Amino acid sequence: MYENIAKNRAKTVLIIICFVFFISMIGYFIGVYFDYRYGFGSTYSVVLMIAALLIAMLGSFGSYYYSDRIVLAMTGARPISRSEDPRVYYMVEGLSIAAGLPMPQIYMVSDTGMHLQPGEIPEKE
Repeated sequence: MYENIAKNRAKTVLIIICFVFFISMIGYFIGVYFDYRYGFGSTYSVVLMIAALLIAMLGSFGSYYYSDRIVLAMTGARPISRSEDPRVYYMVEGLSIAAGLPMPQIYMVSDTGMHLQPGEIPEKE
C-alpha cells in the first residue's frame, strides 16, 4: 500500500512539473511571437516566460496544498457532527475502521440535485 502511495505522489509531482514547463513554454512562444511580429526585442519572450512560470508555479502548488479548502469554499460545504446526522457519521466511521484509516472530517453540501431516501428507486421517465 505504501509503495502505491509513493508512486502516486511521484506521478503527481511529475504532472505538476510538466504542467509548469508547458505553461512556461506557452508564455515563451507567445513572447517570441510578439518579438517577431511587433519587434519588441528578445527580452519580451523571456519576461513572458518568467511570468508564465511564476503564475503556473503559484497556481499548481497552491491548488496542490489548498485544494480541499478551495473545493469546500466553492461548494459551500459545512462540517457535520455525530448529533446532526448520526447515520452518515456512523457509516463513515465504520468504513474508516474497516479500511484502517483515521476518521475523516465529514462535510454536508447543500444541493438541489436528486434526493433519494435509502432503498428508494428513482422513477423512469
